[in-house]
Amino acid sequence: MLDISSHMLESARNENWEEVDALQVIRAEMIEQIFSHSIDATEIEFCARVLQKTIDINQALTRICQSQREGLSQAVMQMRHGQKLKKTYDNPG
Repeated sequence: MLDISSHMLESARNENWEEVDALQVIRAEMIEQIFSHSIDATEIEFCARVLQKTIDINQALTRICQSQREGLSQAVMQMRHGQKLKKTYDNPG
């Protein structure tokens, strides 16, 4: 699961959002499997460490996604502004 999460982070850094989405599906299935069966005492500490590292990676992913979303919002606003300017210049009267 950590490998998948790390790969998701690297894909996000490279703006490969299709890969991030595909890996998220795989990771969600893995997380579901972890919680679908009983964990014995010897596995609890290991699972807790893996889940904490996954949470840390997910927080980094969230920061990248938020930054990307802000950039896209600005691009959309600029595009709309450009369309308004074009419409004004195309129809001056």
